[in-house]
Amino acid sequence: MAHLLKKIILVLAVLAIPAGPIVARADSTADARAEATYKDADAVLHEAIEIQKHLEAQDQAIERILARVASDGPIPPPAVTG
Repeated sequence: MAHLLKKIILVLAVLAIPAGPIVARADSTADARAEATYKDADAVLHEAIEIQKHLEAQDQAIERILARVASDGPIPPPAVTG
Protein backbone atom coordinates (compact mmCIF):
# COMPACT_ATOMS: atom_id res chain seq x y z
CA MET A 1 0.00 0.00 0.00
CA ALA A 2 2.77 2.43 0.90
CA HIS A 3 4.50 1.67 -2.40
CA LEU A 4 1.31 2.52 -4.33
CA LEU A 5 0.91 5.75 -2.37
CA LYS A 6 4.51 6.75 -3.21
CA LYS A 7 3.84 6.13 -6.92
CA ILE A 8 0.66 8.23 -6.81
CA ILE A 9 2.53 11.07 -5.09
CA LEU A 10 5.35 10.81 -7.63
CA VAL A 11 2.91 10.93 -10.56
CA LEU A 12 1.12 13.94 -9.05
CA ALA A 13 4.45 15.69 -8.45
CA VAL A 14 5.56 15.05 -12.03
CA LEU A 15 2.29 16.50 -13.28
CA ALA A 16 2.37 19.48 -10.93
CA ILE A 17 5.95 20.60 -11.57
CA PRO A 18 5.45 21.59 -15.25
CA ALA A 19 2.13 23.23 -14.35
CA GLY A 20 3.89 25.64 -11.98
CA PRO A 21 5.28 27.94 -14.69
CA ILE A 22 2.01 27.74 -16.61
CA VAL A 23 0.08 28.86 -13.53
CA ALA A 24 2.66 31.59 -12.90
CA ARG A 25 2.29 32.78 -16.50
CA ALA A 26 -1.49 32.75 -16.19
CA ASP A 27 -1.24 34.76 -12.98
CA SER A 28 1.12 37.19 -14.68
CA THR A 29 -1.25 37.54 -17.64
CA ALA A 30 -4.21 38.08 -15.32
CA ASP A 31 -2.22 40.68 -13.39
CA ALA A 32 -1.33 42.46 -16.63
CA ARG A 33 -4.98 42.48 -17.72
CA ALA A 34 -6.07 43.77 -14.31
CA GLU A 35 -3.44 46.51 -14.47
CA ALA A 36 -4.54 47.51 -17.98
CA THR A 37 -8.18 47.59 -16.88
CA TYR A 38 -7.28 49.78 -13.90
CA LYS A 39 -5.33 52.17 -16.13
CA ASP A 40 -8.23 52.33 -18.61
CA ALA A 41 -10.72 53.06 -15.83
CA ASP A 42 -8.41 55.71 -14.38
CA ALA A 43 -8.09 57.39 -17.80
CA VAL A 44 -11.88 57.36 -18.25
CA LEU A 45 -12.32 58.90 -14.80
CA HIS A 46 -9.85 61.70 -15.54
CA GLU A 47 -11.48 62.35 -18.92
CA ALA A 48 -14.90 62.55 -17.23
CA ILE A 49 -13.51 65.05 -14.70
CA GLU A 50 -12.15 67.21 -17.55
CA ILE A 51 -15.48 67.05 -19.38
CA GLN A 52 -17.28 68.07 -16.18
CA LYS A 53 -14.95 71.07 -15.77
CA HIS A 54 -15.57 72.07 -19.39
CA LEU A 55 -19.35 71.81 -18.95
CA GLU A 56 -19.23 73.90 -15.76
CA ALA A 57 -17.21 76.61 -17.54
CA GLN A 58 -19.65 76.49 -20.45
CA ASP A 59 -22.62 76.82 -18.06
CA GLN A 60 -20.99 79.87 -16.43
CA ALA A 61 -20.40 81.48 -19.83
CA ILE A 62 -24.02 80.87 -20.83
CA GLU A 63 -25.24 82.36 -17.54
CA ARG A 64 -23.11 85.49 -18.14
CA ILE A 65 -24.46 85.83 -21.68
CA LEU A 66 -28.05 85.40 -20.49
CA ALA A 67 -27.56 87.95 -17.71
CA ARG A 68 -26.11 90.47 -20.17
CA VAL A 69 -28.94 89.91 -22.65
CA ALA A 70 -31.51 90.29 -19.89
CA SER A 71 -29.95 93.55 -18.68
CA ASP A 72 -29.57 95.04 -22.19
CA GLY A 73 -33.10 94.26 -23.26
CA PRO A 74 -34.03 92.50 -26.47
CA ILE A 75 -31.43 92.31 -29.19
CA PRO A 76 -32.67 93.86 -32.43
CA PRO A 77 -32.46 91.65 -35.50
CA PRO A 78 -29.53 92.30 -37.83
CA ALA A 79 -30.08 94.92 -40.50
CA VAL A 80 -30.88 93.60 -43.92
CA THR A 81 -28.75 95.13 -46.62
CA GLY A 82 -29.21 94.65 -50.19
